[in-house]
Amino acid sequence: MTPLPLPRIARAVARARGRLGGGRDYPFTLNGEQGVLRLRPAAAVSGRCGMPEAAAPLASGVRPGDISGGRDGQDAPVLSAAGVRPGDISGGRDGQDAPVFSGAGTRPGDMSGCRCEHGLLLLSAAGPALGLMADCPALPIAENNADPASCPGWYWSLYNQLLATELQALFGSLRAVPPQSVGDAVTLELTVTLGDRRARSLLCLSAGTLRRLLDISGWRRVQAPLPQDLALALPLTLGTLTLSLDDVGSLRPGDMLLPTGRCFSPAGEGRVRCGLLTLRGQLRPGADTMTHFYITTMENTDVTMNSDELDDDQPQASDAGEEWETGPLTDASAFAPLPLLLSVRCGQLKMTLGALQRLAPGALLLVENVLPGEAVLCHGEYALAKGELVDVEGQLGLEITQVFSACRDPLRGGA
Repeated sequence: MTPLPLPRIARAVARARGRLGGGRDYPFTLNGEQGVLRLRPAAAVSGRCGMPEAAAPLASGVRPGDISGGRDGQDAPVLSAAGVRPGDISGGRDGQDAPVFSGAGTRPGDMSGCRCEHGLLLLSAAGPALGLMADCPALPIAENNADPASCPGWYWSLYNQLLATELQALFGSLRAVPPQSVGDAVTLELTVTLGDRRARSLLCLSAGTLRRLLDISGWRRVQAPLPQDLALALPLTLGTLTLSLDDVGSLRPGDMLLPTGRCFSPAGEGRVRCGLLTLRGQLRPGADTMTHFYITTMENTDVTMNSDELDDDQPQASDAGEEWETGPLTDASAFAPLPLLLSVRCGQLKMTLGALQRLAPGALLLVENVLPGEAVLCHGEYALAKGELVDVEGQLGLEITQVFSACRDPLRGGA
């Protein structure tokens, strides 16, 4: 079989990109103005590594609109930079199309080198980006677009003294260096915003440098808005209980299960969890066997389990002196005591994300895929059995009426 021609990515790069996610923001303040340094994957912005063939590269991979924003309707300020000409800068604003960066801009020879305490940074538009990070004049680049490394040494001492305090904590001291090749390279979009001014640049750095930068406290995740018409299906859980694999395999019609974690009463009053939102209300039968959930109250719950609570629920490690059998476990009975968390469900609440965000007490939600008085016993999304709901002295119970075949011996697929 011919293997798929998949792109190869170094493990360090994959981990660094996974940690960055959709992007991170690092807020800072400079001369009383609020600023943000944002890192995002370059592919998430441009959608491609190169640029359209019909478009000619400008100034080491910087396109018009990479620097945007002016004051009081005036033109955006011109920031001198290595390889950036005033004619290459236009006044694009938020909401416009994202820039498409030149693939050539990712080569070390096309980028400006800058070293911080965490490693080498390669920037396609160093001047505009660095110019918004410090209370310092734009880099004194000559008319021939010389590299920032040609700046006199005293300039970088002055620049680091006037660098925003938060960015000093992030980068330490910055200084220009000749561009070099980067191993395990990650290419990002760097956006620096200060007030209504904004600069964009490609940023190329090693996975290790990115990891060390992200280790600095103060980063915030970039939250991408979800579409309002995103369909959600929330299972209506009546209660939960725990049974061993052996008990699940021996379930028979007529067995009675009493959930230990109770979410609803026999009268239909209970709660539904939606993330950190708890909806309290009552199940109400409607016409044509329809059932609705009537919301009476809503509350936000921010419950975070600490490490001690997590450890209490986890199996404890055995003594170091205990000997383990190294052979394969061929006897399925060895797993019979393994506990399974089960849930008793009756239907689903289906709504869009927008409808969920607009919920208020008094709302009436349709419960789909439900038969009055019946429920399903599930492990995760896997249905094990179904039964009838009963009132056991004021507590909701489930009397099994049908056991699905695969449940008779969960370890052997129902054989």
